[in-house]
Amino acid sequence: MLQAWNAQTAAAFDLKFAARLIYCFAVKSDLLFAGCQNGHILVWWDSSPSSPPQLITSLEGHTSVVVSMVVGANRLFTGSLDGTIRVWDIDTLGSITAFKVWAGSSPGARTLKVVYSRNEENGVLALNGVYDMERNPILLASCNDDTVHMYELPTFVEKGKIFSNSEVRVVQVAESCPIFFTGDGSGILKVWKVTGVLKEYVL
Repeated sequence: MLQAWNAQTAAAFDLKFAARLIYCFAVKSDLLFAGCQNGHILVWWDSSPSSPPQLITSLEGHTSVVVSMVVGANRLFTGSLDGTIRVWDIDTLGSITAFKVWAGSSPGARTLKVVYSRNEENGVLALNGVYDMERNPILLASCNDDTVHMYELPTFVEKGKIFSNSEVRVVQVAESCPIFFTGDGSGILKVWKVTGVLKEYVL
């Protein structure tokens, strides 16, 4: 069951959708996006705080599980186990392009190009980034061999590795501090602090 909560009134609404697993979410203004096991992306429109969001469409293009999504620059970026990242226009809800590793070619540019690439022996489930104590950018890559790799960018030198008892399907970071969160398939949520060494806190 999927529920949406109104943060002001604490009202809860059950969201209706066909029987399939949801792996990730993203929100942009009054739109809610949900990545599904079958590769589809469900889109709900929240038109009123007193009524439940309405399912308006299903975005199709991925051929396997959608495991990650991020909203930015009026775009929805989605990652899937089919090996692609897709970019969707939030205004039209249409697909713009698909690629593997990307970055803007210049500030404010609408074109994309590959700047870094790395092959992993195992499938990548989730990606995120955090800064270490010296403000060096660190890429967090969760793989389906029950590990999370920590790579220094842009060199991809491995700075550490987290071992789990099951697949880590969620990697989220805290703003303005070297802390990130992992959630695995067994339901365990952990908080990690990036210092000289990783410190682990289990919730």
